[in-house]
Amino acid sequence: MTNLINNNCMNTINKQINLTNRTCFILTLFLLLSFSGYCQSVDNYIESGNNKLQHSDFNGAINDFNTALKINPNNATLYNGIGIAKQYLKDYNSAILYYTKAIEKNPKFSIAYNNRGNVKKAIGDIKGAINDYTKAIEIDPNFADAYYDRGNAKYDLEKDREAIEDYTIAIRLNPKHARAYYNRGNSELALGQKEKACKDFKKSGDLGLADGYKAVKEVCQ
Repeated sequence: MTNLINNNCMNTINKQINLTNRTCFILTLFLLLSFSGYCQSVDNYIESGNNKLQHSDFNGAINDFNTALKINPNNATLYNGIGIAKQYLKDYNSAILYYTKAIEKNPKFSIAYNNRGNVKKAIGDIKGAINDYTKAIEIDPNFADAYYDRGNAKYDLEKDREAIEDYTIAIRLNPKHARAYYNRGNSELALGQKEKACKDFKKSGDLGLADGYKAVKEVCQ
């Protein structure tokens, strides 16, 4: 009798364990599928928003990014995307706010720092722009555009030697950066280095920048 009771108890326990395991498996599968769908929907909105940015549908992009933010309010990429759209719409104050929000969500977001720097430069805050470019470079020392953009800011401040240093690093990191060659030429010309400037203008033209060949004709011939 004792053995029968024990066997019955063990069978009940085993059935309960199997049921629990099955329930856990179903719950885990449900959570994984939900999480997968959650990630996929955010990614879909990011893809859609980026596509609209490329086609200059800036308000449509903002709508997509805002919808995704309702799903994941901590996604730095979404704030950066809205910042880009606001920047193209020349809503610079809003752009700075969204880039700042992106940086708060991801303090290592070098692109957001660089983008915010570009907006600060556009509104005349050159020193603030340089600070943001420098921060982007500290985070990503191989960020060619950050050096290029900082070079432009220094050129605006008539710090041509420093600008040339930044353009040179940008070119080293991206040898096909036509604008970096062209702008370095402008700084060289400002310093009276005409021969160097002409070489850079020609190089930018060789890389497809029409302004480069135009400068060669106007300055070097």
